[in-house]
Amino acid sequence: METRPTILAVDDAPANLDVLIGLLSDQYRVKVATNGELAVKLATTGQPPDLILLDILMPQMDGIEVCRMLKEHPQLRDVPVIFISSLENVDDKVKAFTSGGVDYVTKPFQPDELLARVSTHLTLRKVQQQLEEHNNQLDELVRSKSRELARAHDRLALVARTKGEFLKLISHELRTPANGILGIADIVMNSCPDNEDVIALKPYFDESRERMESVIEDSLLLAEVDFSQKEFKTVPVSLQAILADASRAVSGFAGEREVRIGAIPMCNTDVEGDQELFRMALTTLVRTAVALNAAGEEVRFRCIDETNTLTLVIEAAGKPLDEKAMAGFFDLSSSARCSTRVEALGLKPIVAERVVSLYGGSVQLRNQDAGTIALDVVLKKAFPAES
Repeated sequence: METRPTILAVDDAPANLDVLIGLLSDQYRVKVATNGELAVKLATTGQPPDLILLDILMPQMDGIEVCRMLKEHPQLRDVPVIFISSLENVDDKVKAFTSGGVDYVTKPFQPDELLARVSTHLTLRKVQQQLEEHNNQLDELVRSKSRELARAHDRLALVARTKGEFLKLISHELRTPANGILGIADIVMNSCPDNEDVIALKPYFDESRERMESVIEDSLLLAEVDFSQKEFKTVPVSLQAILADASRAVSGFAGEREVRIGAIPMCNTDVEGDQELFRMALTTLVRTAVALNAAGEEVRFRCIDETNTLTLVIEAAGKPLDEKAMAGFFDLSSSARCSTRVEALGLKPIVAERVVSLYGGSVQLRNQDAGTIALDVVLKKAFPAES
């Protein structure tokens, strides 16, 4: 059974189709169409393609019209369309994106570049499908297992609050970098001669690509934490040990920002959680404190041992934040992070807060006296099992 992704290549020039077949057939199943009418017929018959490569200049029905027709079809509206055309006018490219295209490659194209773009958009499409599958599984689970999940009421309440908001954000975060990086940046760079200005734009292009990859990775973990029906293991975890690991992991990031990492306090009580997830979460929260910290200052730690909880206080010397912004700092829809250097961390602070919440804890940001900002990380203590 054929398991490779299917690509539909549409071009009225057979020679161009031969080039695409030769380039793609080792990795993908390739279907071809020499006109718009045949392309629509192939796309709407049987299993939809995973991606479409579409020429613009074709007789009778051009690529723009073909794309619009495909996007009107329920099974094809989410299939990514990459335009491949000799047209270099910005207006033509804008029409392509407006009609529903996710990318635009100018002929003659570089084979490696086209392969990279095809791979990127297939990955984005796969992530989108996985998120939809997570959502469908959750809906089915709630309908059929509601009574059995009574003991997981708190977890389901979190999912109910987050579900629609989360999917909306992820859809935005996946499409915006894809269109921005592979669309707008490509238009600007390819519309200009290869000069110093274009070369200067390259770092921004690379930075956007890295951000996109980070968002995809973090969104998948966030989907797993919020929506997955799998059971997450809970074991005694040494807070002091994972905090030491987190501090070492952030040392390079802190050094770049001229921020010092303070001494690790004595936290002899274990907490309930998962070793790797907590290490990831604390690394992100320490990184968040570094991003909030002023250059030349130090991030400090304190442990507060209470009856059932252990609170790790991470202190950053920095400018106080707006109280209203801090209250929703870890909300998916909050814009508060965009006003600080934490914005560069993308979804990671949200993932960290969700991991802590998953094990009955909480994360809160607050202003302290003497120009410091505190992250209060409250964790449940791990007690020996009753015999």
